[in-house]
Amino acid sequence: MQDNIAFFGGDRRKVTIQGESAGSASVAWILQRHGINPPFRAAIMESGAANSMSTTPSFASFDGMAKAVGCNQSPGPVRLDCLRKVPAGVIHAWANGPDGLSFLPVVNG
Repeated sequence: MQDNIAFFGGDRRKVTIQGESAGSASVAWILQRHGINPPFRAAIMESGAANSMSTTPSFASFDGMAKAVGCNQSPGPVRLDCLRKVPAGVIHAWANGPDGLSFLPVVNG
């Protein structure tokens, strides 16, 4: 953020990020991730909050999605190959349907 702001006429010491709704949650996650040393001076969050983030990845939602679209293989290259063959519309319909699951950010460094 600070490296490029000068190209837009900004001052790298005065960068402010802003998000609304899901963007607000993203701003909150960035604040959580960076703690007391964020790469910006200020943050504005409008109408949204972050859920807690886990440092332990969970693949439950991904596994549920894979099974729902017919890729019942064990995790690995064979299942990934199956998922690559699933039309995007099928995944989109599932994700926006009543059985769609949540995919939340995970702290991974």
